[in-house]
Amino acid sequence: MMVIDWPPYPSHPTQSARGYILNVFVEPEQRGRGLARALMDLAMEEARRRGLDHMILHATPMGRPLYEAPGWTQTSEIGLSLRDGG
Repeated sequence: MMVIDWPPYPSHPTQSARGYILNVFVEPEQRGRGLARALMDLAMEEARRRGLDHMILHATPMGRPLYEAPGWTQTSEIGLSLRDGG
């Protein structure tokens, strides 16, 4: 979990930082053992310890159930790839 500077926003109007989860991956032969869930629990615990009010991540369709189970919800974020001519 990284802590990134981010201007206050409607979902966290009083803080200028948020937790950011980047690249959660479990080797295929280790999946189904609760490792990703344990990593996410630790990350959320650390965010709370640091006093963060908001966390973000970008999820693949395969990863969504892992994040939705403890209450993560989809936001309105969209992206633009400048390398593709955008």
